[in-house]
Amino acid sequence: MYLLINALAFFSFLYLLAVFRNYKRRRGLPYPPGPPSRPIIGNLLDIPKDTPWTVYADMSKKYGDVVCLRVFNQVVVVLSSLSAIKDLLEKRGQTYSERPTLPILEMMELDWFVFSVGMSETWREGRKLLDRSLRPGATVSYRQMMQEKTHWFLAQLFANPKEFHHHIKLLQGKLIISLTCGHDPKDGDDFMAAPIQATEIMSRLILPGAALVNQLPFLRHIHSWVPFLSYERLIQTGRELSGKIKNEPIEFVKNAMRNGTAVQSLASEHLQELETFVGSERQKQEEIIKRTLGSIYIAGADTGRTSR
Repeated sequence: MYLLINALAFFSFLYLLAVFRNYKRRRGLPYPPGPPSRPIIGNLLDIPKDTPWTVYADMSKKYGDVVCLRVFNQVVVVLSSLSAIKDLLEKRGQTYSERPTLPILEMMELDWFVFSVGMSETWREGRKLLDRSLRPGATVSYRQMMQEKTHWFLAQLFANPKEFHHHIKLLQGKLIISLTCGHDPKDGDDFMAAPIQATEIMSRLILPGAALVNQLPFLRHIHSWVPFLSYERLIQTGRELSGKIKNEPIEFVKNAMRNGTAVQSLASEHLQELETFVGSERQKQEEIIKRTLGSIYIAGADTGRTSR
């Protein structure tokens, strides 16, 4: 009981310190409106775990297009209209488009995806490669592959229309994986399982309040034997998935290129371009390729996962 009281007092102190720092940083300016917050935990109980779009849409009807919530010392701003999104993320993107640092993703080594990296040289190089890979002119050569996969989908839909969601999910995986590394995955293929599992874990842990270490980073140093505060199991799972997503598709293409069985893919195109680099620069460029194609790979899995 004594330890519990001390822990509550310590967390309360951290909360008050964070509130004071935020107040000083804002120079007393108010945040946008939002639901009333509770002591210490703020709006933790108001953060939706399921169908967040409907919950936030209801909030916007009451509080406006820009809604503010607080979870411990973290401020969450929800934009619920196209005009608000354009005003803040497009017209003032240099100020508001930075990604937050999430310790749990760093600990799991799942923080390298282009869409989660802050504005840096790594981010700029990844964006350049993404733009070069996915611009309309670059995807023309993949139209036949997309047609074949679409015909497969229509045949499956005709044969078993009740499994529409399953077919569309598998189609999404086939398109993305064929595009990135030239592999045609089957149902239950490990090439699809790893990114789907990773997105399921990430989508839970990036929610405000889902992982306390995101609000209190010192918890990353808690030993594995401390109950409820240790993330060792998640960290191990995340690192395994990170390695699979980033390395296995590239190794698959490298082996296919050595055996003369490689089909056209983004990975094969970019790996061929590596021949012009040597030494550490070659390693750097290969890492950029792995991260960028891994980002496409996992984004496609996430789209398929949420298609329902």
